[in-house]
Amino acid sequence: MLEAELWDGAYYLAGFAVECALKACIAKQTLRHEFPDKKRAIESSSDELLPLVRLAGVLASFDLEQGLRF
Repeated sequence: MLEAELWDGAYYLAGFAVECALKACIAKQTLRHEFPDKKRAIESSSDELLPLVRLAGVLASFDLEQGLRF
């Protein structure tokens, strides 16, 4: 998409890939046959970056790499 200069599509798919990766980290924290907390399940259905980063447990890594504080 970048080579074809389809900037909007490339930007959208990059964000979607990050969202999927964070949700995979969240899912990995759930044990087999476990019912997750309702609040956690609702929060993980979000597509906003900050709540997903917090739930995935990568906030410290994100802070260090980006020099950001949330």
